[in-house]
Amino acid sequence: MKACRVRYTSVYPSAPERVWRVDSPQQNITQATQDETRAAAVLLLSAVRHTRPGMVTGGLGFIGSHVCLELLRNAYNVIILDNLSNSDRDILGDITSAFLARPSDGRHVKDTRILHLPYDYGDSQAVNAALTGFQDRLDIVGAMHLGASKSVSESFEDPDKYYENNVVKTASFLDVLSARGVQNIVFSSSAIVYGRRHACSRESPLSESLVMVPEVGSIPQSAAEFLDYGNGSSPYSVSKLCGESLVSHFTQRQAGSRGVIFRLFNPVGCDDTGYLAEKSRDCKHSRGIMPTLLKSIRDTSVVFGVYGTDYETADGSCMRDFVHVSDIAKGMVMGIRACVGGSLMAGCRVYNLATGRGVSVKQMVEGLERQSGMARRTGDIAVSVGSSARARAELGWTPQKDVGDICRDLCKHHRLGRFVCQIPDWTTDNAARWTASKKSPESSTESGRLRRPDWSTSGGEPSL
Repeated sequence: MKACRVRYTSVYPSAPERVWRVDSPQQNITQATQDETRAAAVLLLSAVRHTRPGMVTGGLGFIGSHVCLELLRNAYNVIILDNLSNSDRDILGDITSAFLARPSDGRHVKDTRILHLPYDYGDSQAVNAALTGFQDRLDIVGAMHLGASKSVSESFEDPDKYYENNVVKTASFLDVLSARGVQNIVFSSSAIVYGRRHACSRESPLSESLVMVPEVGSIPQSAAEFLDYGNGSSPYSVSKLCGESLVSHFTQRQAGSRGVIFRLFNPVGCDDTGYLAEKSRDCKHSRGIMPTLLKSIRDTSVVFGVYGTDYETADGSCMRDFVHVSDIAKGMVMGIRACVGGSLMAGCRVYNLATGRGVSVKQMVEGLERQSGMARRTGDIAVSVGSSARARAELGWTPQKDVGDICRDLCKHHRLGRFVCQIPDWTTDNAARWTASKKSPESSTESGRLRRPDWSTSGGEPSL
């Protein structure tokens, strides 16, 4: 058989040994991934001293990249499974830049590594080969499953895609983990699983007990059954309930296995270094509220659309529990640490990651001059505010940031983005041009700056 090609590509010039990308030939995928990951494991071994690596699916996505950064800051080595279907290789460099800009503990900077394997988590052959390659040398501490399709509106248009990506592939991934003896799993679910049936307000936020994890035998067996199932408001929400059920079943069939399901309320913002933010290839279905809001601030010709003005809320717009993505990343890492450290009993536990305080979409955009009363989006829920009491009591997680921090960090990202995030790869020439641009007087002109939203019309920033 032809020798396998292994290439470790540095994406950060001052730390060429820290970040690798593994590229596989299309043929002989099993042998290729085993050989590649064995070689990568040898390199990782030189760094692993006091901790084992964690695996993250969807690790180059918006939430995934922040989770990987938080793992690095907690001295974990990181193995990313991401097929780049809705992300970009360059995010590896952004993660590394953010880590080197502010590591949590400087003692661990030289001992920390991150590796990207460009495989689909639903490709059981490739994932099994990769795990086999690593487990010859290393013990993987656990898996954090964040990879998924995630648009409510798209799930109505293409329910088959959501059944395949979020249910079938999750089942396949968990089967491989079970076969390879990986016992700890953290799953990224969504507050969308609460649907429309449960009354919600600031005074009565959604608690985990309102929607129980379904038994695996009761979940839909095809995309055609999505719309008729349970209390889900969309095929996306049903697919997340199915994922929860599969994770729960995973922990039941393995003695000593631990699982944590996080129901995430609206993640927004970016790491405060400014290097990471929401960047999606799928512009039609993946436009978040904050990137669109900031785009309208930068460009006065861009109209920020408010989707629906007739919801049963004080100002007619949706009310959401906006949570800083860095707080969410911290909570998810607390989850894997609780699994590994044994502070959780064997089995599966569900937690909301929420602030418990809601803010309306109109409050978020009040002060902007250009609004339009666009129609509601299919599947949107009027009020979604969650209780974080369980996560606070059992994991010690409390959100540290509010909407003011969210706006500040995103503005910082957009200021840096002109120079950092647009660079396709870290060649010496590009790095030199970036350094020169940072020192250029043009980089501090008014046209390159972003102003924060003017909240004066509402008497100050929304209180969270």
